[in-house]
Amino acid sequence: MYRLIRNIHLALGTFFCLFVLLYGVSSIPFAHSGWIPSEPAVTKGTIPVDPVRAADPRAVARQIMRRAEYRGMLRDVRRTPEGFRFRIVRFGAAHEVAYRPGAAEAQVTTRTMNWMGTLIRMHVIAGVRQGSWVYDAWGWLVVLTSAALLLLGVTGVYLWYKTLAERRVGLVLISAGILFSLTLLAWIRVA
Repeated sequence: MYRLIRNIHLALGTFFCLFVLLYGVSSIPFAHSGWIPSEPAVTKGTIPVDPVRAADPRAVARQIMRRAEYRGMLRDVRRTPEGFRFRIVRFGAAHEVAYRPGAAEAQVTTRTMNWMGTLIRMHVIAGVRQGSWVYDAWGWLVVLTSAALLLLGVTGVYLWYKTLAERRVGLVLISAGILFSLTLLAWIRVA
């Protein structure tokens, strides 16, 4: 049993280490926003649209995605007094499109994120039904990583307990970790 638990612990730690590190690095700007700049680069322009085939936002989005070679998901579609607006979103960029029915072009504002902005976007993506297989796959990977972290903790405590020589040191470290975590949680609530 010990060997099986050890192998599970090792496999989980090895495979999910990269994703845990990714979350650790991408959480830094939430606490220290001035340390690493993550402001997107903004560009504005127009893209030609065939008004005959622009009956609804999806038709306009298809044309724009084909002509400008944009990739991503259609989001935040809304009617405006002039026509409609929507966004084409992916991890590293967001294209905000404004279109007036009958016009031969659409106004596009593109926000391209640097590497930290992309990590932040990946950090805050939630759910497994986003409408894009990439976002859905990322959501499932987040679910698996969360479950793996819980299982990693349980197997780690089991392995520690089975090693008789390290029980005292382990108990001190576990107690210190729990005390530190509870202190941080209390401090975050008060501050």
